[in-house]
Amino acid sequence: MAVRSRAEQAERVGIDIRLNTEVTTELLNEIKPDAVISAIGASPIHLNIAGIDGKNVYIANDVLLGKAVPQGKTVIVGGGLVGLETAEYVRALGNETTVVEMLEEAGKDIGLGRKAMVMFNLKAAGIEIMTNTKVLGITDDGVKALQNEEEVLIPAESVVVAVGSTANNSDAIEQWCKENNIFFRKIGDAVKARRALNAIHEATEAVIEIG
Repeated sequence: MAVRSRAEQAERVGIDIRLNTEVTTELLNEIKPDAVISAIGASPIHLNIAGIDGKNVYIANDVLLGKAVPQGKTVIVGGGLVGLETAEYVRALGNETTVVEMLEEAGKDIGLGRKAMVMFNLKAAGIEIMTNTKVLGITDDGVKALQNEEEVLIPAESVVVAVGSTANNSDAIEQWCKENNIFFRKIGDAVKARRALNAIHEATEAVIEIG
């Protein structure tokens, strides 16, 4: 994997890597950095609806990483890129799969060329996509939703939530840097959940600024 390869490369050149370590102001005072780049990523958005913490509910990130395996008929909540990729993966596991999207179309965050291919693959796999459908709650029997002003129950044994992520908070780190006149930049998902290319571009710019 590319990530593991980069980590091994960093170790070989002598970069101090500290795992299971929270970056606190105390740690910053100890290290006394000349610059700080926050690449702390983002966390999945937690829907505030009934049944969200049910045993039949999974987070898309966990499913894609193989940490959770949905069983039986599955509803994917969220029709963005992550939701559609998750739907393909879950369908490949043999589960009947439905995507629920509150907007008028799925895949609005995907480029036109790639979107055409993704939608073709979804249709070929027999994945149903329900748009204009807002999830109201989750039960053991499925997903309660409002579709075109009509309340419906979408049968499901498993529900996977893929409604996006929100940047993790690095305000305390940024404030410490301001108070100590230290260079600070946020990159990648720490700014806004996007793609790896955004993080690479912003990291390059930050390093150039540091000089």
